[in-house]
Amino acid sequence: MREMFSDRRSPDEPVPDPKRQQGGSDGALRVLIVDDHDLFRTGLRRLLTEEGFEVRDAANGRAAAAACAWFRPAVVIMDMNMPGMS
Repeated sequence: MREMFSDRRSPDEPVPDPKRQQGGSDGALRVLIVDDHDLFRTGLRRLLTEEGFEVRDAANGRAAAAACAWFRPAVVIMDMNMPGMS
């Protein structure tokens, strides 16, 4: 992850931890996963949670829109081709 920031900072500046930017109450970066495939959502949620992210998921576009209102994610990972509202 450090490589993402290295081109914008001098070598003496500390590299920010992306997991701590725009985080929840404990400082963890909030991520919303939106996909109609439960296996994909579950696996990605588990992986990101183990890495210290605060993760929520939604099975469709309507649930994602509602989750964005209360969860206020910094990042949304979304399947662009879902039944119903994509």
